Amino acid sequence: MRTSSPILSICIPTWNRAELLRLFLENLATEIHGLEDRVEVVVADNASTDHTAEVVNQSKLTITYGKQPKTVGITNNIFFATCDLARGEFVWLLGDDDLILPGGIERVLDSITRAPDVDYHYINFSWIPVKYRETVLKEMGGNPPEALLRVRQCDVEEWRRLDRIEDLVFLPGYNPSSLFAGIFCYTVKRAFYDEARLTLKPSDSLDGSSTVLEDNFPQAMITLPPMAGRPIAYIGKPCMMQGTQGWEWGAFAYKTLILGNYDLFRWLEKTPFAPDALDKLWESAVKTAGRLYFSMLYYPDLHKGLDLVQKEAIPHCSRFPAFWDSLSESAKLVINTEDDAKFVCRLVGMASVQSDTSRIGLWGVAGRGHIIVHGYPDISRRIVWAADSNVLLQGGKLENTEVLISLPATLYDADLDILILGVKEEHVNEVSALAKHSLKRGAMIVSVTGIETI
Repeated sequence: MRTSSPILSICIPTWNRAELLRLFLENLATEIHGLEDRVEVVVADNASTDHTAEVVNQSKLTITYGKQPKTVGITNNIFFATCDLARGEFVWLLGDDDLILPGGIERVLDSITRAPDVDYHYINFSWIPVKYRETVLKEMGGNPPEALLRVRQCDVEEWRRLDRIEDLVFLPGYNPSSLFAGIFCYTVKRAFYDEARLTLKPSDSLDGSSTVLEDNFPQAMITLPPMAGRPIAYIGKPCMMQGTQGWEWGAFAYKTLILGNYDLFRWLEKTPFAPDALDKLWESAVKTAGRLYFSMLYYPDLHKGLDLVQKEAIPHCSRFPAFWDSLSESAKLVINTEDDAKFVCRLVGMASVQSDTSRIGLWGVAGRGHIIVHGYPDISRRIVWAADSNVLLQGGKLENTEVLISLPATLYDADLDILILGVKEEHVNEVSALAKHSLKRGAMIVSVTGIETI
């Protein structure tokens, strides 16, 4: 039994997601091997009614487990994990749907050793759909395809010591306004949570509808003001991947990003956080708001909280030209994509006018392909083969069908009469050239450029 305190506590708040947790603990057991004397694992169960406790008991890991007497909000469960259960000098919060990359824990520990005077270490990350995480762990040994890792929060891959936390904002990368939006992208001294627990006032909302800043971005409130102007360490090689597309609160995600950022940055204006970095965050947030607001308007069935963002956040962001530029670009992209899909569907109707039993295939599932399948049931019911080069989509079912999305290389065995290319016009020639070698004579390729008979 360990008597000394560990260096790092990996804390996992969870609620009724036992199977997601099981997979994550398996991932964690592999990555923590050999580091057990320096790392502890904490599971904070938010009064789950499923078999979460059984999953914890069955794990190979030594786990500090605690269960709330009743379900509370996510921030209160985070405090339960970090303040009541954890014993480490540093705390790293992770979701039960996340993925630790090979060597990720060791890189975090190395950073703590390399900069012993630093209280905060930023952890670069990428993203992975939850349904694909199991494939990576079970079939790829925990090593995701390199293509997935190319898209990450920050582009800089080497370790750096930064003079102040605000310097993170000026690193090249994806959307600076989302730098501090995750609970998983940093490790910090555990004392920060003890201090914040005395002042923050979160609610017990769990569905994503809350407008309380302590519910939406508690991690930023806990760490940014006390770290303002102080040095930090930056771990550039991604250590983990955030699980996506499995959020129960996903319908409120755009609301949280728009309104949460607005509230957070207004709040930061009253703290010591440097104005030059805050200006950069606002610039990014305004662009993001334009893009997300268009989606909320255009797809109202998918996104909740439109009324909430329209009260203050959107009026503020709409004062800036960048907001309208971003909204307009998003509108053009969607409208052009839908126009392309409609045109292709009309061509498919012409190509199959002599037979409604034509075997149809779809190359390119997202974008135009998604619109075709979702909006044109007469076509989608005849699709017998679908493929996409995006590895994240492969293995899943094509929407509204029982067809599994496969590799494009399987086209040879598909025996198609019509192949729909759901790709942009600039990619048609390239994809068509590849497809011709696998289609039978007399088959047709239908795309935004027209109909071509093999």
